[in-house]
Amino acid sequence: MSAINFQTLTPKQKADYTDRVWWEEMGKNPDNEVIQDPHWFQIVTRSTPSLMANGVMRCEIKDGAIDDRIRKTIEIYRTNKLPFHWTISPSSRPEDLAKRLVAAGMSLGSVSVGFVGDPNKINIPEPPHVTVEPLSAKTLDDYAALLAHSHLVEQHALKRLQTQVNDQLKTKQHWVSHFLARYNDVPAGICQNRYHQGYIYQLGGSVKPEFRNKGVYSALLRRLNIDAVEKRIGIIVCHAPKKMNHSTSTAASGKSIEGKLLQFGYEKTCDYETYQWRQN
Repeated sequence: MSAINFQTLTPKQKADYTDRVWWEEMGKNPDNEVIQDPHWFQIVTRSTPSLMANGVMRCEIKDGAIDDRIRKTIEIYRTNKLPFHWTISPSSRPEDLAKRLVAAGMSLGSVSVGFVGDPNKINIPEPPHVTVEPLSAKTLDDYAALLAHSHLVEQHALKRLQTQVNDQLKTKQHWVSHFLARYNDVPAGICQNRYHQGYIYQLGGSVKPEFRNKGVYSALLRRLNIDAVEKRIGIIVCHAPKKMNHSTSTAASGKSIEGKLLQFGYEKTCDYETYQWRQN
């Protein structure tokens, strides 16, 4: 991986990283069908009615062509009886894309915040009672059980995700590393680092409800950053939900995830809206 000097990046360049992570290195699972060109990235996963496994992650379409593209995109998922999501980034075009999606029958599902950071500057104290270890074949069952506590994971998609993690552990460790946190030696949370061209995307955080507000999420983040430093990566990227509530899987220390990340030394880039469509 080529080194990136975080200190030389402009605010726009930092936002570009939190933008492109939505589509770069995506679509590598065997059941994904990828539809892409330099201005478009879309995944269709016919094997699962999972909202997050089907969607449009990049859209830079001219104003005159977008309505037809929206109609054809919805029809793909309607025909296959699949829900899907559509992420709107600062780079998305046309500028009124959100209004057009709503007019076509989609609704706002969530808002998230993009963050970047210099792994050598992030400062996360080591929480007591929490240990974090790389995933192994011996701990795969513990990891799989914790997947169910992620707010992004639909219950019907669990088996497919567990199969993916097993495959990644065996054949794709150059692409992704998984970590398991224990609180007083009891499995409590999971997370992962995905390796891109010169940067790392931190994702997949999930903490079991009874272990929230105990430093587990902070410990997971700390381990992800150690991994980035060890691999000499110059920039880390992540997304966090804009608002927190009692059901959010990565609740930490009574503060929003956004507040925790800023406290640890991450920098906010911009907001992202995710729209969703489900067949009536």
